Amino acid sequence: MTHEDRRAIIDAGVPIEFYTKGILDLGARNSTALQRLAHIFTIIYKEHLPIPPSQFIEHVCNRTTGPSKQDFSMTVDGKKGGGKSRTSIGAIGCRYGIECANLIGGKPTDYFTLDNCALLEDTRAISKIMSIAKKHQLIVIDDASVALGSRDFAQQKNKNFNRLLTTCRTRRWAIVLNVPMASHLDLQIRELVDAKASIFKSFHAGGFNVLKIMSSDVQFRLNKKHTYEKRFSFFDKKIDFWGAFSSDVFEGCYDGCYNGYDEKYDNQRDAATNRVLEETAAEEEDMADHRGKREKNWEAIQDEFKESIRDMMKDPEFLNQKGEPIIRRIMMKTGLNDAQVYRLVAEINGKRKTCK
Repeated sequence: MTHEDRRAIIDAGVPIEFYTKGILDLGARNSTALQRLAHIFTIIYKEHLPIPPSQFIEHVCNRTTGPSKQDFSMTVDGKKGGGKSRTSIGAIGCRYGIECANLIGGKPTDYFTLDNCALLEDTRAISKIMSIAKKHQLIVIDDASVALGSRDFAQQKNKNFNRLLTTCRTRRWAIVLNVPMASHLDLQIRELVDAKASIFKSFHAGGFNVLKIMSSDVQFRLNKKHTYEKRFSFFDKKIDFWGAFSSDVFEGCYDGCYNGYDEKYDNQRDAATNRVLEETAAEEEDMADHRGKREKNWEAIQDEFKESIRDMMKDPEFLNQKGEPIIRRIMMKTGLNDAQVYRLVAEINGKRKTCK
């Protein structure tokens, strides 16, 4: 911390110990404690003061970069529009990248970028991100209930993600899953996460949210499941509230690597929303189609191959001495099986009606 920064912090009335320990004693645990915290964070944001260190982010980074081969996973829940995404990208993602760069070198974007965010995606897209993500990176799965909903627990996509979540330790990832309510996620995923955060109070005008974060540990003893959730503790102090700034507090910092992240995120989310709407409309249209799957597949084959086979039946290369089509050659050219080719030839010759 420079002398100028220290002077500005003191002059603004922000306790300097907030910057030495990263935690702040708010005094009596009453209804005004949150107001005192919000007042301090509002000053920091509006006066463009340095951002205090976060013991929680340091804990996550030490876990994913330390000597023990560990990963970290957490959920962030809250009401719609409460700021879950901005919190995950700015207060968790960007700060994680900065802290990891300070710990083990490199640039913040080596550890977190928007390329690591799956927005309203299915597990195929999530799996793709995970297949290319490098060690120690943080991955955000935004609105995870769209891809990993509790009602889809028996589907292969959730089974695949559970497999990824249990094996990501070797890559030392931190994974953040956003969801309006944690119960919307598949139960097995909820049991595997290390922490659960909730948006306790939104202060969008002040550029921050207030979170409650609990560690989560699920154990089985004597065939009974026991869930242990407790506040994180640092310097022998249990932490009640956590301040979470949006990514715009990093504008111009660290070579501008996180400049404009809020706007870029909004653009990506709009594109993802349009994609989900298009996919949903296509699914609804498909559900309204009363044709069976076999009939649909056959009509697709007709559309793709019927005219080309009609042309082959006029080509001497595909005809025998009697002028009849050579089925094997047509099969080799189209990749269809013999039954499909025989059926198409019969329809072309007018000996069999086309499916409607």
